[in-house]
Amino acid sequence: EKTKYGDGSLVPTATETVYLGARIAKVPNDRKEINNRIGQCIALTKKLQHVWSNPHCPTEFKLTIYDAIIRSKLVYGLDSLTLTKNSMTRLNAFQLKGLRRILKMKTTFVDRANTNQQVFEKANAIRNPKSLPTKNIKTFTEYIQKQQQKTSHTHD
Repeated sequence: EKTKYGDGSLVPTATETVYLGARIAKVPNDRKEINNRIGQCIALTKKLQHVWSNPHCPTEFKLTIYDAIIRSKLVYGLDSLTLTKNSMTRLNAFQLKGLRRILKMKTTFVDRANTNQQVFEKANAIRNPKSLPTKNIKTFTEYIQKQQQKTSHTHD
């Protein structure tokens, strides 16, 4: 039965809402959620433009800021979604674009030597010079998949 107010009128129902920063909908739409989060992160990266463009700010610090702030904002709660391959590709492409900008690396379209693997290798060489496996920057989808594995193990 439909929920009603005391005067008998129907309480309106929403098809989607935001709860704890995540969009909850009757019909899940990972693409819409990813687009929304990427949009928020683009706005956040613009607010941090003074950090990215500061020549006195070490690249290691910029990488740490990017990984801590942008990654956490983007991937928080996405472990509860079943992401399509396209959505995972879009998340990783967004991450690579940011890393390339920080590292001042041209896109693969311009310079074929700047592969995605090269971007991560260069970023990790700067951020993790001792090559500690737990300190490496991973793809955004690796973080999400790791969180999904943790969650599935706690429910077993």
